[in-house]
Amino acid sequence: MGRRQKESIRAVALAVAAYADRVFLFEGEDPSSGELYYRPIGGAIAFGERAIDTARRVVERDMSTELIGIRALGVLENIYDHGGYRQHEICFVFAGAFADRQVYEHDTVELTEGDQVVALGGWQTLGSLDAPGAPAVLPKGLLAMLRSHHKAGA
Repeated sequence: MGRRQKESIRAVALAVAAYADRVFLFEGEDPSSGELYYRPIGGAIAFGERAIDTARRVVERDMSTELIGIRALGVLENIYDHGGYRQHEICFVFAGAFADRQVYEHDTVELTEGDQVVALGGWQTLGSLDAPGAPAVLPKGLLAMLRSHHKAGA
């Protein structure tokens, strides 16, 4: 009999750094379909932790820099399939800037856990994310949220 996943709703905080018309996103791949996607850096909110503190913690841990000038962009509900399992997330989306200005000078940045590279991140222009064949931006609704805030000058 196959392994069954416990159904639950996961609360996550996502951190989006923007620079001009570019946003910093990590590339991922769905293990069951092989489809590529882009997603901001983020992680699960620990019990008793505020979402904004999760965004700070994850950026510091995974990118070795601080997230500064943080502001809330909104909340997205994300129900999707990944790795053959149904997933359900409530995503608190924050925008900010990286304190380490060198991050802005690199086309790609490695996300590491311990000594292992687990993902590659990079700067993507908002326009390139709509190009035919471009990987999806996840969670759904995030690209529209980013465009709305970019147009508003936020």
